[in-house]
Amino acid sequence: MTDFDKNPEGKPKKLPRRNLLRNAAIKATSAVLLLSFLTGCHKETPKPGGGVGAEPDKWYVLKVTNIDPKTPNAMGYLAGISSDPVFSFYDYMQISASGWKFKVHPGTNGFDYWEISDGNYLSLRYNGWAYRAYESNKIGWKIVNGKLYNNYDRWKDYPIGCEYRSDLDLIPAAYYVGVGLTNNNQLNVEIVPAP
Repeated sequence: MTDFDKNPEGKPKKLPRRNLLRNAAIKATSAVLLLSFLTGCHKETPKPGGGVGAEPDKWYVLKVTNIDPKTPNAMGYLAGISSDPVFSFYDYMQISASGWKFKVHPGTNGFDYWEISDGNYLSLRYNGWAYRAYESNKIGWKIVNGKLYNNYDRWKDYPIGCEYRSDLDLIPAAYYVGVGLTNNNQLNVEIVPAP
């Protein structure tokens, strides 16, 4: 063991506290940046208002593309099947030539609540299909890199997509909207002011 009192030249020098804090901060920042790069957390930061800067008192429609890979230029709008509760599956959402109007209300963590013009809210069922729900069942939505995500725990990592359904007698043939669908056809979305 070295006796530093007799040989002070070999004694390690004490760094000032400021240097220790600076070095610790540099290491911590480097670790966070490396971790975010490795885990893909460097995605575009969504803006408030559904990820697009929407204003709460204005009406919007959700324009969608990439509806069908066979027709790359096809586009449409998010709408309900029907507004008549007597109609089977009337509350499910589909792609239509004219969209239903939405208002975007502030939520949490960048996810906002989308109110439909009939007073209901855009939501998801447990099975992944999009539908209009009462305020008590609303979930948050945001657009990131042209994809629409939600904050429903079961489906939060899945962007919204659509699937053409014509095999059921209870509902009309249409492109129905949901997440985690079998064909994995993810929609490109854009929120635009309502006409």
